[in-house]
Formats: sequence, C-alpha cells, structure tokens
Amino acid sequence: MVALAEPPIDPLQLTRFLITAEQSGAAVDLVFSKADLGGPVLLQPLLHQHHAGWTPWAGELPHRTGGAMIADRIGTTTAYALDNLQLRGTLFLSPGEEVYEGMVIGEGARGEEMVVNAVRAKEKTNIRTHSHDDGVKLAAPVVHTLETAIEWIGDDELVEVTPTKIRIRKRMLGLEDRRRAFKKQNS
Repeated sequence: MVALAEPPIDPLQLTRFLITAEQSGAAVDLVFSKADLGGPVLLQPLLHQHHAGWTPWAGELPHRTGGAMIADRIGTTTAYALDNLQLRGTLFLSPGEEVYEGMVIGEGARGEEMVVNAVRAKEKTNIRTHSHDDGVKLAAPVVHTLETAIEWIGDDELVEVTPTKIRIRKRMLGLEDRRRAFKKQNS
C-alpha cells in the first residue's frame, strides 16, 4: 500500500491523501487527526475509489493452514470438553451451544482434520484435588461473519445460515459417509 499526502490546497486546510491498495481481502484502518485544533481530533474522511489498473497474477490468496475440528455427536458443548480442545486449536463456539455430528467447531493447529467430542462432561468422583478443581478458562471463540465463513471453508464444507447463527459443517455429516466419499474420490 502506498499513501501520499498533498499539502493543504484551500482555506479550510483540507489535506488530500492518495492511497493505492491491492485488493487482497485485508482490511485497512486509517486514522485522520489534526493536531492544530487543540489536540488530536478524529475527522471524518471523504473516500472515493477509482480502479487504478490491473496487476500481474500474484497467485492464490492465502487461506487456512489448519484442519477442521469436527464434532462427532449431537449434544450441548461443555466447558470441560472445550477446555481440552482449545489446546489443540482455535474454537468457533462457546460452552452451552448445541452441536451435531459433522459440524465444524474449530480450526486445529495441524493440517489434517480431527473428529472431536465437544460434549464430554467432567466425571463426577468423590476424590478432590487442587489441580483438578481449577476453574475453566476459555479463550473467546472466533465468531464468523458470512464473508469470513465463506473464505474459511474447504471444498468438502458448507456454510449453514439460519436467522440467528452462521455455522460451518461438512458436506457429508457422518464420519463413515465422509470416509466412503474420500475412498471413492481417490480410487
């Protein structure tokens, strides 16, 4: 990205910026302030876009590096299960949300997808130890918008849109169905 500032051209002291940016899907934040007004003041910029021309093909846009974490059963997610799963990747949901088999619940740190149990409850025993009774500390889940979900999915995944949720799921929900499809595709 290139930004050029021209000196003020009128009595209102407007500064014109010429910004050239590639269309790469990355967001650009610009902060405009004027220090001679008694300190930094946030100003409203007037933006105009113009097609500056074509550039040579730079290759595919970068996409996800990790594999999908896929729920293996229907149920309600528990903090205990998600606490163990967050060590293996980034989660897309919070405790108490309903999941079903084939639903993508996060992105794993490794490249291959993994089938996980997100509804496992903590076993109730009479033995108490200090290390096992610590409170669960979960990182905030990644909440996908429609655009980020579409960017994230692979060839064998779909974006499910309802009035209240945007979820990612596998095209084939069952594990055995996905295995059969994979074997059929590779043979």
